[in-house]
Amino acid sequence: MSYDPYAYCPCGSGKKVKWCCAPYLTTVERAFRLLEEGQQESSHKLFQDLLQRYGTQATPWLYYANFLMQSQRWEEAEAALEQALQRDPQLGMAYYYRGILRQQEGEHLGALLLFHKAVDRLSPEARDQLLQVFVRIAEVAMFHRLYLTAAYATERALHLRPDLPELHQWQEKLLGPSTGLPQAVRHNYRLRRTRRPIAEQHITGRLGDARRAYEELVQQTPADPAAWFNLGLICAWQGENVRAVEALYRSLDAETDDRLAEETGTLVEVLLTARGMEALANYLEHLHRLQVRDPQRLWQLLEQWHRQGKITQIEYQEETGLLRGYFVEEVPVLAMSEHTPLYRITARFYLVPGELHLLSPWQERVEQLAQELYQQAQLALAPPQHQAHTLDPRNLALCFLTLVRPEHKNNADLPERELQYVTDYFEAVWLHQPLKSLEGNSPLDAMGSSRLRKRVFGAVRFLEDCYRATLGPHEEPAGQSPALPRYDFGRLRHKLGLEYTSVPPSEPEVSASPTPADSTASRPAIPQDLNALNVAELAALDRQALSVEQIEQAMRAALRLDARELAVAFARAGVDKPFDPARPDRYPLFATAITGALVQGNYPEALQLIQRGEQYDNEHNRGARAIDYALKRANVYVRMKDVEQAVQTFDQLIARYPQEGRLYTTAAEEMLRLKATDKARYFADRGLRLAHQSQNRDLEAHCRELLAAADKTR
Repeated sequence: MSYDPYAYCPCGSGKKVKWCCAPYLTTVERAFRLLEEGQQESSHKLFQDLLQRYGTQATPWLYYANFLMQSQRWEEAEAALEQALQRDPQLGMAYYYRGILRQQEGEHLGALLLFHKAVDRLSPEARDQLLQVFVRIAEVAMFHRLYLTAAYATERALHLRPDLPELHQWQEKLLGPSTGLPQAVRHNYRLRRTRRPIAEQHITGRLGDARRAYEELVQQTPADPAAWFNLGLICAWQGENVRAVEALYRSLDAETDDRLAEETGTLVEVLLTARGMEALANYLEHLHRLQVRDPQRLWQLLEQWHRQGKITQIEYQEETGLLRGYFVEEVPVLAMSEHTPLYRITARFYLVPGELHLLSPWQERVEQLAQELYQQAQLALAPPQHQAHTLDPRNLALCFLTLVRPEHKNNADLPERELQYVTDYFEAVWLHQPLKSLEGNSPLDAMGSSRLRKRVFGAVRFLEDCYRATLGPHEEPAGQSPALPRYDFGRLRHKLGLEYTSVPPSEPEVSASPTPADSTASRPAIPQDLNALNVAELAALDRQALSVEQIEQAMRAALRLDARELAVAFARAGVDKPFDPARPDRYPLFATAITGALVQGNYPEALQLIQRGEQYDNEHNRGARAIDYALKRANVYVRMKDVEQAVQTFDQLIARYPQEGRLYTTAAEEMLRLKATDKARYFADRGLRLAHQSQNRDLEAHCRELLAAADKTR
């Protein structure tokens, strides 16, 4: 590929290629092309020559490290990255590549840390590079069930490229309703409004800076639950769940509102399901691994148990050689009358080549099953080896899920018996189960503590969300989706005495947006200095009550905080305001709204906004912004790759303002971006003639550069 000199540099600096890696990027490109063609030695020779000339700079080492990684020369790549970071410790892509090396070695959490370092060091303009990093973060996070980290990364990826359908599909595949993940996992957790704003120097849009800001704030206001919550949420976004849980517990201790405590406690429960959280987790899955010594004998035993009804829903995957299913036992009944056989799950099993895996949240049951299999297999199996891992929230249903034979599916007494089994689990088992999030107390005992009581809200909500997730369609080993009875969690809360006793929060959360039901009278007064507000306070403003000047001020404040969607929302509200003689120029509002439409790939809306803006400007601002709106229209056509319309727009604009030198250079640059070299020369030549007539040396130099660039791309 050939690099556009006016595109952002692939090194992630945020600079244009022309003012960054242009002296050697062509050589780098040629070296990678040789590598693709299998000429590794020739490619390596080019890099050696490049380092001799530019080895004092960081980015040549970065490109060299990438070459070594593609050549699978991992140790040399590590050394090259070290050279790059010695020359520029803030080189974001070097941390990204180092993270890939850690990932290659199986050090996923170390890789995650390096990926976040890369994000904090990459320029916001390096959108393609940031997109790569966020995709990597989400992939690693999902492997470790760091759901908040994955959600944050996918959201940022979509923020960078909302026009990519595959990103939306990818997000749905990772965290959508079809995954079977409970709502507690998929909930859109957002920062809350704190009593004191964070220090202005930390408002950079970078997650690392935000974390440092709240680490300082909790020291200044240790009794503010929102400050601790925000710190915990940011740590969760970074994949540091242990630190996040510590901060969230501090938030719960200081919280006075039960509804906020419920959300905080639910978030804690979600974080405790991540891999590596076994020491703190409430729910563990016990794995017993038995090495297979005699496959034929084991197969005979499994067939015998299947005939006896101890194994059900067997599925065999021919392509992988995997056999899986459930070990079950019949739920006992007291009455001796006829009844529908109902089975509870003892364990899931996976028979992979060479090993039998038994998995269950019931430790005693699966231990007994493993020993029974080992003894009856008569040396066909090695002694079981036990491991405990955090339980995937989708598998929590194994605690209360029941199965029936296909021939009994329509029996009338089935729903009542299934509901009774679920009720017994929640009210007779879980209610008295010690939970680590409750400091080893059962939910019933924790209600006696004013401090632990606040944690019970989250424990119940998480359990309810996991239960409700099982009520929807989900894939079973045999392709069946058993309909679970709908247990009313109001019963469980009533038994616990768990009722909201505090008033709803009076302060808005960061993610809160005005809804049609909100009343203007309930909103706080509009502050005089909107620039001093944080994102939470900006989001809580009533846009209908703001003047045009206040709308623009709020929009600019949101942009400084990198709350781009909020800024666009202000802009769209502002362009619809009635005429205000005190603010006749609305171009900043229209420009932001147009940009928002372009980010979404909605070109018709962008063109419509430009037309509205021009009309407003002509009627109320004497057409002072005519050039700006025309340039916006040309930019839309460039984004649409419509060369003809873009050229026509620039021609019309230049015809109206022939002495505006920037119009010729802008037109030529946009044509270069579209690879329309003849049109680029056309505008650059016209600009050069104007430069000679007006003796404008700067314009002349710029036009000559553009002509040279057009000649190179031919």
